[in-house]
Amino acid sequence: MEPYPFLCTPSLFHLPRQPSADHFANMNSALNWMLVQDAQDANATIVLFPGWPCSRDVNFTLAAPQATTVTVVYVNQKLESLAVSPPSAGRRIKFANCVSSEQAQALLS
Repeated sequence: MEPYPFLCTPSLFHLPRQPSADHFANMNSALNWMLVQDAQDANATIVLFPGWPCSRDVNFTLAAPQATTVTVVYVNQKLESLAVSPPSAGRRIKFANCVSSEQAQALLS
């Protein structure tokens, strides 16, 4: 059996097999970090869209720090819906880009 000459390449997607569950878990983690991050500050701020391209639509419900769930619908470069559970956690939400704080607070009110 001849060894694969491309095993030393950095991309595992060139292998003659499907990506494993580990690859999908890594992609899932990357998407999660692009959408929601913990600012790790004293206020326990939740940062939304820190790495998301504003031109891409997204609809998600993700867990955030301190037992918080965030649901967002972002379509055509506009925030259509924002829900935070528990509602008291809404004051900790900040958008890194794409959405103004005023727009977000209007949907939380």
